[in-house]
Amino acid sequence: MQRSNAFSLIEVVLSLGIIVFSFVTIFGVFPIGLNESGASIYETRSAQLARNVFATLNSRSFNKVNCYGLPLDLGTVEDAGPILNKNNPQFTLYANFPISGQPVITSNSKVTFGYSIGLWFQKIPDSNSLASPTPIAATRVTMLVRSQDRSGPGIEFQSIVGNY
Repeated sequence: MQRSNAFSLIEVVLSLGIIVFSFVTIFGVFPIGLNESGASIYETRSAQLARNVFATLNSRSFNKVNCYGLPLDLGTVEDAGPILNKNNPQFTLYANFPISGQPVITSNSKVTFGYSIGLWFQKIPDSNSLASPTPIAATRVTMLVRSQDRSGPGIEFQSIVGNY
């Protein structure tokens, strides 16, 4: 009997089975990677929006500031108190990311936007002052960034803005 140098049918079928199993496993990971990539973009853009709004609020002597078309006066803005309803912000800004990559933020709700930014202001009394009424030392700004494309509660950011 002569021995052949070729592969047998069983060896070919087993090797094809291993290759197909490998490809199915690899292709099964792609949707997870795409989903995580989308979540990463959302989180990065939300952080960029929060950083821009907080920088605007902190860039001036915060009694009166024009925050992307939204005039804010911390001397007269009411204290939000405990934030019980995340669907009812005191103020709302809207943002979009055009192709340039820099966000466009506005207070105009009639524009097409991809993100909504809810703002709440909570006054922090000056504990070192004995004056009556208690002066406000700072304001806690709570921001909730939500994407129109993603479901879920959004991403919350907080910062303290001093009243100078």
